[in-house]
Amino acid sequence: MSWLLGISRDDRLAAERIVGNSFIVAEIVAKMLNDIWERWFSAQEQQELDCDEAAELGRSIYAAQYMLSDAVKEYHLEMGHYDEYSVKFYLERAKRYERSCEAQELFDTAGEKLLGAECVPAYKLKDEDAIEFIKKAIDSKEGKQKSAGGATV
Repeated sequence: MSWLLGISRDDRLAAERIVGNSFIVAEIVAKMLNDIWERWFSAQEQQELDCDEAAELGRSIYAAQYMLSDAVKEYHLEMGHYDEYSVKFYLERAKRYERSCEAQELFDTAGEKLLGAECVPAYKLKDEDAIEFIKKAIDSKEGKQKSAGGATV
């Protein structure tokens, strides 16, 4: 990171804010990998691992890889690198989570409007279809109430 040499304090603080959490995670992962190296691969005489030791080693490496990948993804998200694969994948999943939350919120709204039984068929639908189904049920009920001259719930 030689580009940091000779820059202003404000620039250093800005760089620190940008990479802050990602760097902290990368530092933790570096320590984890060092511990793995020291425990399992350092200059000591190599011994065979039993199944439990191999599983522990695998979990440790997987956790380190997962944390590091997450930190890299967070950095790319913070920097707005929309064309990075991890960002594309994250944003696509975020859209699906958002739809799941929207569907659940509509299920709750339908229950509050005493439409629970009418919306039971939507339980088996994918989120997009469930959202459409419940919205139609709510609109239909509200339309009937308005045409009957009753107050809306």
